[in-house]
Amino acid sequence: MKPIRFKNGIAIDLQFEGSNFLGLGEVRGGDVPLRNGRRPMFVEIRNPEGIQLRDFRIVKQHVSPPRVMLEFAMQREQGGPMDWMVHTIRNRYNAVDWTQRPKPARRTRLRLELRPVERTLGGRTFVGFRYQYIYRSRDIPIYKILDRGTWEPGGRAVGNEFWMRNCFTPSIITVKSVRQFHSTEWYLPSCDNPNVVQFLPLQTELQGFTFTAGPAGVLVTWATEAAHIRSLFEKPRGANEIVHWHEHCGDLGYDAATAPVEVLWSPGKLDRVARANAYEAVKELVHEILHAQIGMRRERITTFGMIEEWGNADLPRYTKLGLPKLLAAGMKTVYVANHFENNMNTWGVGNMCCTVDYKVAESVGVQHLREFCRRARVHRPTTLWCNWFGKHSTSQRF
Repeated sequence: MKPIRFKNGIAIDLQFEGSNFLGLGEVRGGDVPLRNGRRPMFVEIRNPEGIQLRDFRIVKQHVSPPRVMLEFAMQREQGGPMDWMVHTIRNRYNAVDWTQRPKPARRTRLRLELRPVERTLGGRTFVGFRYQYIYRSRDIPIYKILDRGTWEPGGRAVGNEFWMRNCFTPSIITVKSVRQFHSTEWYLPSCDNPNVVQFLPLQTELQGFTFTAGPAGVLVTWATEAAHIRSLFEKPRGANEIVHWHEHCGDLGYDAATAPVEVLWSPGKLDRVARANAYEAVKELVHEILHAQIGMRRERITTFGMIEEWGNADLPRYTKLGLPKLLAAGMKTVYVANHFENNMNTWGVGNMCCTVDYKVAESVGVQHLREFCRRARVHRPTTLWCNWFGKHSTSQRF
């Protein structure tokens, strides 16, 4: 099959191995490669019973200037760990006959739709395309579709900046060498099991879009619908790629679809100020559209203070040294960590997020927490929030 070429200058190569479709290859905006194509961009689908879909073949296609549609048949292969768990909190194993060969998934189809896109953001013109996967089956239920790809303007990660606001790594990373490693995973070296969270909610914990800027221009990807998408972004050590993983999640069922994703490209090198302005223009578009879709008001940035450390709390020290500095800086909201009885302050094992009982731990001292609150309110009308379950969860007024 010939490469897909849209009138806005976007060209998409398709990769095959024999009759099997591997995915999207190199993508170009004019003369500039937007991804190098070494890793084909396509989905991975495996259901909770341990059934994996493979060997995708195009059985129907429609190609026109406003829309490209590819429909796939596939094989199914069963076995290995399942998502279901047993009472010991270990994965069940699909104990099938391991000599079985893959067989056709006759009652299952996958469709890929692509459309050209043009937008003007902050006075700059962006061209690109939108893509979406639609899954239909009569006998293989799924609850997620894993969308896998890499995006590196100029065809290489080195020389590009990756902008991603998050609470675990620097928000702007410049890729300076192939040996460099970067990941948005929450990795906590001081914890006994340092791999805390791998995939993060794209539209809540993360900023809702990706923004990659380099000498060739600015590349943006974003899901145009509010949806349950869990994402991971990595620059692997030894690879000249920026890898995007998106788990498009939903209820277990026989019909599923990813949220439509737009890939937007604006060529030309920008200085630091112009890059920041372009980032803000993209953020306004994404946040305004997604909030409007669910009828939610925009939450503007506010300042607050946070006192938390991975260990037993020293409330007298917080009261004497930390709180006065936060109040002097004008903070009207102060967060503290989970000081209920938890695994860490009660049993001495490593997780403050696991509450044992809803009462202040003896090692913390309810009198110390009471004095912290009293001092906060004496100096100014301060709202104190105690984050009972860890800062990545909910918080309650104290």
